[in-house]
Amino acid sequence: MNMNKKEGKVQFWRLLKIDELIRGKKYPTAKSLAKEFEVSTRTIERDIEFLRDMYNAPISYDYSKRGYKYTSDSFF
Repeated sequence: MNMNKKEGKVQFWRLLKIDELIRGKKYPTAKSLAKEFEVSTRTIERDIEFLRDMYNAPISYDYSKRGYKYTSDSFF
């Protein structure tokens, strides 16, 4: 398997897990996600941007909860 395909599969899995944590109202931070997935915080920030840009995910940072959340429960 070439590196790009493997990297794409890893990113897809990571995006699913990020979605699961946000959807579960866990309010993850870029730092906590980076630690969990063993990647940089910048990689997580790019993943969040990707979800927003490519899937129109209504993700925002909740300063009171100190983590990411969906601003709409209807997003799927």
